[in-house]
Amino acid sequence: RFVAAFEYMRTYGNDGDREWASAHIGNRTIGEFVAGLEESRNANEGGKSKKKKKNGYDDDIDDAHFKSTTSFLFLPNGELGVDLLLCAERWDESMDRL
Repeated sequence: RFVAAFEYMRTYGNDGDREWASAHIGNRTIGEFVAGLEESRNANEGGKSKKKKKNGYDDDIDDAHFKSTTSFLFLPNGELGVDLLLCAERWDESMDRL
């Protein structure tokens, strides 16, 4: 999901998505982007609160496309609620697994 969101935001997103990507991703590779997130997370450790963004998100990444999707995968009792996860970037290979 993270990789797909990274590419979507830079390439296919709407005007707001691409504006966010331009400001937060720029020309960085995904590895450079992750390294920057790790640096930011380390800087926020030690009891410092994270800044709340204007759109209401207060996580390390302030965009909904990068939010955790675990609530879509797990049942209320904590059990995994899917039988198989497929990779969109390798769709043909994923379909062969079915």
